[in-house]
Amino acid sequence: MKRGFTMTLNQAANRIWEERWQFNKDGKKSLQTFRNTFRYLGGGDREIHTLTAEDMMHLRMMLRKTKAPATVNRHLAAVKTVLKQSFRIWKAIDDVPYIQMEKEKGRRDRIVSYDEEERILGWLMDERTCSYDIRSYDSIRNKRTFYNFFVLLMDTGARPGELLRLRPHDFSRNTRKLHIAPGKTDEYRYVWLTDRAAECFQTQAKQKGSGVLFSFRIEVVSRYFNHIKNQLLINDPSLTPYCYRHTCATRMVEANVNPMVIQKQLGHRTLITTQRYTKADVRQLEAGMTAVDIIRRNNTISEPMDDPENEET
Repeated sequence: MKRGFTMTLNQAANRIWEERWQFNKDGKKSLQTFRNTFRYLGGGDREIHTLTAEDMMHLRMMLRKTKAPATVNRHLAAVKTVLKQSFRIWKAIDDVPYIQMEKEKGRRDRIVSYDEEERILGWLMDERTCSYDIRSYDSIRNKRTFYNFFVLLMDTGARPGELLRLRPHDFSRNTRKLHIAPGKTDEYRYVWLTDRAAECFQTQAKQKGSGVLFSFRIEVVSRYFNHIKNQLLINDPSLTPYCYRHTCATRMVEANVNPMVIQKQLGHRTLITTQRYTKADVRQLEAGMTAVDIIRRNNTISEPMDDPENEET
């Protein structure tokens, strides 16, 4: 199969948006993810047919320096989708170069420890590290906005994108329920807010007045979270804002919450999905088997064994 014409990465991005991604729910995110790879591939003006397996390996190695395995694979998958479209449909490349994906074993295991949570929230509330420039990430107002955001992220288990759609009227003070608009699953759901989450929501709603509670993009959340980690000398690419969702689920498991309740809290369609977000640790396993052992002992009737020497012959 021979190429019919040449195409740059920018042209490929525009075309796949028109033909495919604009019809997908996460199409805008896929497009942005693909564009984020351009700086590692020589820029948007590079012709797509010049990409090689070596370029794909370089892309993977550069991404893994700052991103978790799952995020690296999302970038690689976006490139792979465009390359397949270029080969099969557009005839813009002669073949699809080999792309080695990252191993994601244990990708759901990373949780935010209580110490990490305390350090992050403490830094966000520390006015000594604030900038006087209101436009700065580290202004008092912006830091407290991110404080409210991360508390809600931890205490609701919501996806970061779901929180960015919240409005003041989504929370009922009387019932303490927070309404989560349809997102990944196309289903409405409610979650009950903890005391500190309710306080953060109301503080943020009072600060904003109207419109969405948090007026920044999802990319800003990731960049600012990395900024916080740098300030606190936390050098761990696997620690991301999405870990808060897994941490919420894990803490609910530790509190012996019914798995079906956790499923509703996270907005999963099936319990199988919920199980990927939860992990039993050694203490839970010990407690579980200790409980089983107690039940066994309580339900076992011990009878004295016959002494062979006392048996009648």
